[in-house]
Amino acid sequence: MTDYLVVGHVTRDVTGGPGRPGGTVLYAGLLAARWDLKVGILTSAELTWVEGAVFGQIPGLRAERTGISGEVYLYESRTGNVRWAVRPAANTTTFENIYTPTGRRQRLLARAESLSPEDLPVDWRPKILHLGPVAGEVALTADWARVGPRFFGCTPQGWLRRFGPAGTVENRWRPEVGRLLEIADGVVLSAEDLGPDLGLAGGLGRMARCLAVTWAEAGVDLWAAGRHYRVPAFVRPAADPTGAGDVFAAAFFIRLAAGDEPLLAARIAAMAAALKVVRPGLDGVPTWESVEAELSLGLKSCRQVSRKGDSDARN
Repeated sequence: MTDYLVVGHVTRDVTGGPGRPGGTVLYAGLLAARWDLKVGILTSAELTWVEGAVFGQIPGLRAERTGISGEVYLYESRTGNVRWAVRPAANTTTFENIYTPTGRRQRLLARAESLSPEDLPVDWRPKILHLGPVAGEVALTADWARVGPRFFGCTPQGWLRRFGPAGTVENRWRPEVGRLLEIADGVVLSAEDLGPDLGLAGGLGRMARCLAVTWAEAGVDLWAAGRHYRVPAFVRPAADPTGAGDVFAAAFFIRLAAGDEPLLAARIAAMAAALKVVRPGLDGVPTWESVEAELSLGLKSCRQVSRKGDSDARN
């Protein structure tokens, strides 16, 4: 069984150069792999980008082609701990990212193929399912719940992006996303994702079972069982904020699925995100041991949980 399945596009992120691998699936998938979970990734991209840039630059997610299931190419690592299902595309989803003092500006330059539950290999039954669209590529349907995860999480940012004629990105809330919020066990959004609709956060928090809205260095607004909490950030010198929200989400979902209380899960996830920004790109994705070490003084209870959160380790 797959411990952690993440669905969405692997991307080519361009910031004044040839581009580097990115996307929620990479940051969340690598976090799960570094926490010793068995990881599955369902994506769409150029096969040459996946087999060349992604596998070449990210040893922790490297895999070898093992076959084809329908229109999807299958890959598996030598250890068997990482599996990929890739729908081939003529283009890899490509974003131009421009960081300014007032925030990030993005432009979509290319997009790969859409993804649906039917693309998933039949034997991939995950304990944790994480839907992580970046460009509206993941089908917005409750049918994902039929995959049978024990925990269903989503980061809806890619459903909230609207793209202009030149690929410019504007974030706006879509009411149909609310239907997934109601059935998901955990949801993570950033203030940037909500854009001008940020005032909806409180109402969404009361709608969702568990919702975290991240504010970078300003911390996290957390709603759980209808109650609102403020979770402070762990501020670290930032070399690269890219992927911090994805790392937060993956850590948050893993700890919630393990049975942690939402406040504890959010604190652990906040530390994981803080450690991510210290180093550039995917190099900053932290191990469980590094997160545990940083939290050891402030959160002694963190010593009582295993990296996978096995329930018997918390007794």
